[in-house]
Amino acid sequence: MVPTHALRLQAMLRSLTEVIIPALDPSQRLAIDQANIVAGNLRILLDQTGRTDEYLRVELHEFRDLGSALLELAPDTSDAHESRSALTEAVAVSEWALAEQLLRLKGTVDRLLKMTLASSDPSVAKAASVLVLDQARKQATRERVWFRGAGFELDPTALPPLDAVLSR
Repeated sequence: MVPTHALRLQAMLRSLTEVIIPALDPSQRLAIDQANIVAGNLRILLDQTGRTDEYLRVELHEFRDLGSALLELAPDTSDAHESRSALTEAVAVSEWALAEQLLRLKGTVDRLLKMTLASSDPSVAKAASVLVLDQARKQATRERVWFRGAGFELDPTALPPLDAVLSR
């Protein structure tokens, strides 16, 4: 049997939390804190094993939706037409290519946002702001869930499960 990454991460976490941390001298607070940070990162890696691609795809779809909504508000210019093609680009296959595609898409969304915020119609700028704030809320929640295992949330149970923020 070939041990999976998840199995090896679980073994490291268990060794760290059940053997190494309890054996540390209580007066060595820095060493204990650092060991707990390593344990938290191992928990995060366990939670995220095999899910990065899924995370990126959800984020890509959300930014496409945001870009499309902003495009509806943007003036009809050559920049807007160029943005339309970026919003319909085929979804990349590999995780690295997907991350690069998402970065380009975010640049497109930024340009569309600038176009809408520059509108002389205040209702267009207001609508764009509402769209962006809604996306920011979704993104912040997803990122907090993604890093919940680090132990920095005051009430981690108040956040939705990872599956909920990665579903579309």
